[in-house]
Amino acid sequence: MKKLLVIGLIALIAVGCNQSPTSPAKKYIEWRSDNEIADAMAMKGLFHFVNIEQEIAYTYFKGSLDHDSTLFGSHVVLAWLTPEGDERKMHQDKARELVKDKNETSKLLVSLFDVPPGEGKRHAVWAKMHEIEPDGGFIHWRYALSKPTPEERISELETLLAKENHTLGTGHILNNLGYLNYAVGNKSKAKSYFDEYIKVYPTGPNPYDSMGEYYHNEKDYDNSLVYYNKSVELFPGNRSGINMIKEMDKSGEPSGSHTSSEWQIWAYSTAAPSYIAENATVLNGNMEPLREGTNGWTCLAANPRGMSDPENGWENPHEAMPVCVDGESMKWMQGFMSGTIPEMDHDGFAWMLHGDMGEDNSTPRVMAKDDAKDPSQWIESGPHLMLMPKDPKTIEGQTSDFNSGSPYVMFGGTPYAHLMIPVNDYYQYQPRQ
Repeated sequence: MKKLLVIGLIALIAVGCNQSPTSPAKKYIEWRSDNEIADAMAMKGLFHFVNIEQEIAYTYFKGSLDHDSTLFGSHVVLAWLTPEGDERKMHQDKARELVKDKNETSKLLVSLFDVPPGEGKRHAVWAKMHEIEPDGGFIHWRYALSKPTPEERISELETLLAKENHTLGTGHILNNLGYLNYAVGNKSKAKSYFDEYIKVYPTGPNPYDSMGEYYHNEKDYDNSLVYYNKSVELFPGNRSGINMIKEMDKSGEPSGSHTSSEWQIWAYSTAAPSYIAENATVLNGNMEPLREGTNGWTCLAANPRGMSDPENGWENPHEAMPVCVDGESMKWMQGFMSGTIPEMDHDGFAWMLHGDMGEDNSTPRVMAKDDAKDPSQWIESGPHLMLMPKDPKTIEGQTSDFNSGSPYVMFGGTPYAHLMIPVNDYYQYQPRQ
């Protein structure tokens, strides 16, 4: 019975991924193994990978190597799923070693490790693979997603969707079409694709996660919570869903205008943890109190660029760049805003849990990435805590590399040098390089 179940699983996943390379006339990527259990696990891992269920995919691919360590394809995807470091390098090296006797599409897949992003270079590789084997479902999918514009991606994915039947194996295509249509403003079409995704893959967590994100972007938080909760119910390890539920459950965002005192108090004070926020003073754009506090902390909008839509207020808290500062950090801010050297009695702290709209890490008061002396120094931060030193020399030994995940110095070598301390979701706006 167990063997029959494994064979059945292999057949099911082969239909979904369209990557069954047993015929000599076909030149699919050689994902498969002679070991039935390893084969089933690799194909199941591939299914979850294309559906952006990465934690599940990682487990299946690791399991496939436990049964057959020669599966080069499992090493490829594990390298994609693993952060920069020794483990990723090990998987890349194993993939390069194991692919030597495989077919051309397999070798081209591994060659992507050495192709930098940008300028269509990866698209050229996927286009070559698609030319060699136009029936490869995974190849065609990645070829479509590598096209240069959203409109071209949509067109190619629609071609792929028409070529496939609406089976379990088309869910990832529907998901991509949903996101791409939303990105170009076709919101109703996007929702219809997310609806269809749920229909073809009703037991998976990602369709509900995607619909949750759709409703969240539409600021329909009640429906968003329904779908995110369903996603986490189906897969309790869904970290993105868990984080979104936590964010919405604790947000308590007031309805109505973003110019209201109620909304501003909520948006600015939630830049700090609740145990600070609830008793902090909150200031409006004219530095007038919206709410008097009792704990010595002050919360205010800190985006010097101003509102993109002054009539309707800040688009969201992230655009406002709210900061909650203690007394010493308020002195730092006053010096920074006036262009004078901050005069502080001791070090201070400041919270920015809504992140910022972007800074040149090396140079203060640069308002746009195009104006940065070195664009690689531009970082749009997610949630973080800051240490504002009385004497900037005390943090000179810290790194200025904001991609490491550790605390780092911003504006080093200036009177405004301070220590950035990333917290959870810091890289949500700009991934580590």
